[in-house]
This record gives sequence, structure tokens and C-alpha cells, in this order.
Amino acid sequence: MANRVTVASVIAAVGIVAVIGTMATVTSADDNDGNMLSSVKVSTVCAFTRYPEKCEQSLKHVVSDTSSPEDVFRDALNVALDEVSTAFQRSAHIGKDAQDKLSRNAMDVCKKLLDDATEDLRALARVKPADVVRHVKDLRVWVSGIMTYVYTCADGFEKPELKEAMDKVLQNSTELSSNALAILTRLGDLMPGKAKDLQATLAGAVGHDRRLLGWQIGDAEEVTSGGRGLLDEIVGVANGRRLLSSLGSRISSAQGDDVLARHQLLGVSPDDETDNAARRNLLSTELESIASTSAEANRQLLAAEELPDELAGKRELLSRTLMGIDEAATEAKRQLDEATTENTMSGDHRVLTTGLIGTFDEIQDGRSGVPPSDFPKWLPATQRRLLQQTQKPNTVVAQDGSGDFKTITEAITAVPNTFEGRFVIYVKAGTYKEYVTVPKNMANIFMYGDGPTQTVVTGDKSNAGGFATFASATFSAEGNGFICKSMGFVNTAGPEGHQAVAMHVQGDKSVFYNCRFEGYQDTLYVHANRQFFRDCEVLGTVDFIFGNSAALFQNCLMTVRKPGDSQSNMVTAQGRTDPNMPTGIVLQGCRIVPEQALFPDRLQIATYLGRPWKEYARTVVMESTIGDLIRPEGWAEWMGDLGLKTLYYAEYANTGPGAGTSKRVNWPGYHVIGQADATPFTAGAFIDGASWLQSTGTPNVMGFTKG
Repeated sequence: MANRVTVASVIAAVGIVAVIGTMATVTSADDNDGNMLSSVKVSTVCAFTRYPEKCEQSLKHVVSDTSSPEDVFRDALNVALDEVSTAFQRSAHIGKDAQDKLSRNAMDVCKKLLDDATEDLRALARVKPADVVRHVKDLRVWVSGIMTYVYTCADGFEKPELKEAMDKVLQNSTELSSNALAILTRLGDLMPGKAKDLQATLAGAVGHDRRLLGWQIGDAEEVTSGGRGLLDEIVGVANGRRLLSSLGSRISSAQGDDVLARHQLLGVSPDDETDNAARRNLLSTELESIASTSAEANRQLLAAEELPDELAGKRELLSRTLMGIDEAATEAKRQLDEATTENTMSGDHRVLTTGLIGTFDEIQDGRSGVPPSDFPKWLPATQRRLLQQTQKPNTVVAQDGSGDFKTITEAITAVPNTFEGRFVIYVKAGTYKEYVTVPKNMANIFMYGDGPTQTVVTGDKSNAGGFATFASATFSAEGNGFICKSMGFVNTAGPEGHQAVAMHVQGDKSVFYNCRFEGYQDTLYVHANRQFFRDCEVLGTVDFIFGNSAALFQNCLMTVRKPGDSQSNMVTAQGRTDPNMPTGIVLQGCRIVPEQALFPDRLQIATYLGRPWKEYARTVVMESTIGDLIRPEGWAEWMGDLGLKTLYYAEYANTGPGAGTSKRVNWPGYHVIGQADATPFTAGAFIDGASWLQSTGTPNVMGFTKG
């Protein structure tokens, strides 16, 4: 019966893909280069931006009357590129006479971040117009990352006069980048003809709704028997065959594109030793695309302000259907990948394999710290087995000389520039006192240890010690597609060190599984792009999870420590600076508890879920267990009324003595939400997890962790 359900789900999902294929093909005509022929006026485009006058002024000399919205977006990127690339030269006088270590360090950090921003802008400005439409979600994340690098540059200065001077120099860079992001975000609105065609296509799909729902409620018999007819019908109308047959070529072309490939998480090349292996890989990719497309359709459905009359009142029903298709296709892919793994797991060909649709595992109450064992006792036996299944390493690090290198930095430096696929580094048990950076140009590193308290990287840099927050990190993961498993990261500066980062994460599509991050203030810096944390523990005091990535924590433990004198505890401090940024911090299925040292004083020392670091801060806590250490008001101010009207703080389906919302803050930006409003913050939607998270082999839940 399980196989029949899987087959039925794939049939239904293919139908959805075909319908969505029609949405993509019923658009404005293309020219020979794939450029959209529709054109827009500069004033129309700039009306969507936050700085319309500056937008028009910057684009009027580079945009013509025949420019398409995609062309305008690329022109806006080029304008921002010109501004950012010269910003550092114009700021060379700032702090040049400073004698203190912190200011000099901030200048070094600023140069590095502006170089990163320039490099990314230059790459994105080369994206083809057709790829702009195809990769809108990715581009929004990457442009937001660029904007984050720019403001992080100024934030590194402690002295108010230096920070103010740098902010002024970077103002144009910030505003022009914001305009590019706004144009990208409203790209659909700039193509009114497409929007009408999309609505008509959705309305035409309503007739198939009941049969899809039949599968969704478990009626596999009905869908299996009628599914092939449904598939043939939809495929004939929507050119579904062409869509499915092009999946492989689309993936190949995407990987071959020098610009986009730099940002994509590329999996290991398929095993082409046999035709069967190649077919399995192709089918796996197609299933992943089905799941991704269903998730995208669901996001568009939930985001639409108005629906056609035929769909009125059916939003939630259709959303559940699409979510079901997403999860079913993902489950089918998991079964296929698992079967493939069983055939290949022998001797030296073991691979990292995990259940791709995980289950929510409760963490026992009152735990503080991870026991000193290979695997935490609170992990279920099934997940302990998963942690033991690991790909053979390319390089081994061991302090006792039994590996290839004695330090992690040496192992990273030795990674070949020409290596294709995922490079695996095994770090044996030990305490590694070093500062490690996985550089921006080094993608797809998989690093694992012997356990989060056995393999530990430690450092003690801090703001009080003369380092900008960015530069204080013990470990910095800047390369895209970084995966880390069973390791610990510590900053030992203590409360007196103030800002002292244990882990800084900048790379897109980064994953941490069974890891531990220990510090006090600013422990975990989720800086930019997209990150996923599963079965991890984060320990800290003030703003100990902070940054401006799209970061989702699933089944994690947030252990609040005893702070310094006169300090309060803040679990999060999110740094979203623009309403168009698709960023935020999401805690899902997590537990927020005090450490043992704090427990006696937990009701006297104020602890909050978070505070708004920046004007448009966004944090969602859902399906989590909140201890009684959290104050009834739940959230704290940063500085007066900064962000209180523009932030987005939300809570959904939380439990525990600190989860009551009746006495929460009454700010305009605070919300107690239902499932429909919480759906955009699940892994499948918020970090686009269906399109990339499965390939990492990390347990995950695409939707909600509870029924």
C-alpha cells in the first residue's frame, strides 16, 4: 500500500508540475536571446522602490524605452556595483589616524566585506534575463546578503564618529542595492500580462482539485486508477512532457552557468558506471524538482493578495494539497535515495545517509549541556545510527599525528582548487585551539567530528580584546554549501569579553547537524544567506543568536546562561534592514531552557525571546517549548521605539510555562499567528528547503513538526 501511495503522489505531483509549467510558458514572447520582450518605463519600475527619486536618477541614462523588467534589474545591479566598488576608496580617510586596535581591525573587516559585496554584485550583474525570472528566490537572498555585508562594514566601528562617517559614505550603496532588491521582489507586478495569464491558469486547474485532494486525504485507490488519465490530460494541455524531459537539461545548464553555479549547492556528480545508476539519479532529480515546484506554487498561493473568483475560499485547502504533494515527492525521493544507498554502502564506499523527512524528537526537560560522550544521550537510537553513517573522508585531521594534518586550517588550505563534488574532512576528537575560516571561494565542504563535546574548536577573541564582532569568530564558514556534523565551537572570552563569536556563518545553503555552539554574548552569528540547524545546541546570554540570514533552527536546544552583572538575556537579535529582504530567524520545535548555573536565579534575571537589532527585524518562534525563564512580555526593546512598528515578531503553537501570550508586548509588529500565517516560515517555504536540503542528507521536516 505504501508503494501505491508513493506512485499516486508522484502522479499527482507531476500534474501540478505540468500546470505550473503552463504558468511559466504563458508569458510574454522571448527574443532569440531569451530576453522578455515586454518593456517598462523607469518611473513605473522605480515606483516600487524605497528610494524612487534616486532610482530614477541612477537609471535614466542606462535604461531605454525597450528595456524589459529583467534588464532594468540588471542595470540597477550594475549601478549599485559601481557605487559599492568605489565606496572603500572614498572611505580611506576614515579612521586612518586611529591608534586603537579595534578601529584598525574594523577597517580591515570593512575592506573584506566590501570586496565580498563587489564580487557578488559583479557576478549577479552577469545573470541572463531568462535566469532572473527562473532564480528570483535565490537572487533575493543573494542581494540581501550583499546589503548585509555593506551595513556590517559600518557596524564594525565602535566609535560613534567613525561609524557615522562610514554610514554616510555607504548610504548610496545601501539605497541603490535596496532599489535593486525592490525591483526584483516586485518583478511579477511589472509584468501585468503574466499575472493575468497566471490567474487564468490557476482557475483552469480547479477542475482537477478533487482528484488531487483524493490523494491528499489518503484515497490512493482513486488517484492510482484515475491518475494516469489525469496525467495524460494535464500533460496534453500543459506540455508537461516537455517540462519533465527538460528537467535534466535545465539542471545541467544551471550547473554549467559560471555565474549561477558559484552560488548553487552542487551535489556530487552522479555515478555513471551503470545505466541504472544514471536513471536513479535522473529520477531523484526530477522528484526533487516536483517537490520544489509544488512548494513554490504554495508560496505564490499564500502570498497572493487576491485570488480569482474560482479559487476564493479555497486557499487553505489548495495550500494543504500542495504541501502534501511536496512532502510526498520528497518522501518518494528519500525512498529512492535510500534504496540507492543500500546498494552502494559497502567497504570504503559508505555515504552520509539520513531520513530526509525526519520526525520531531522531544528533548528531555532540564537538560543543561551535552554529556561528554560520543553522541548525546538525549538523541533517539535511530538518530544515533544516522550519525554513525558517514562518507569516507578525503582528509583526516588529528592532533596526535595519526591523520593527514594536525590542524583544521592546514586541511582546508590543502583542498584542491580543481576538486569537483563535495570534499569531506574528518576531524578526530580533540580540542583545536585555532581560528578557522572556510573561505568564500571554497564551496561544498563537508566537515564532521567525533561528537559535539569530543571534537571542539576553541578561541577567545572578543570585542573587549580589540576585535570587531565579525573578526572575533572562532570558526567562520563563508563558502556555499558548507555542511558540518558532530562538532563543537566555543568562544571562551566570557561575559567580560562582550561580543565574542563562536561561529560565523555566511555561506548560502549551509547546514549544521548535531553541533554545539558555546559562548556568552553573540555566540552564533547567522550573518547572511540561508542556513539550517538541526539537533544543535546554542549556549549564550546577550543576543546569542544574531544576524541577517534566513536561518531556521529545527529540534534545537537554546540554553540560556548566567550573564554578567546588570545584563539581561536575549535569545535572538535579528538584523533585517529592508522590508524586501527574505531573511529572519525561525525557531521550530526547539526548547528554550536555563543552564544549571542560571536556574536558581532564572526568575530574577530578565530573559527575553529577542530584541530588534535592526528596523525590520523578523523572528518567529513556533511549535517550541519555552521555559519559565522567559518574561511574560516575551520580547525586549533595543533602543526606545526603534523597529517596534516595522519589525515582525510572531509566535505559533508553543508550549511550556513561558509560552503564554496574554501578557506579551502590544507592539504593532508583534503577532500571535495561526497555521496559515506560520506556513511561510516552515523549512520548505522559508529557506526553500525542498530544492536543496534533501541533498545534504540531514534529517528535516519541510512543514510542521506537530500534527
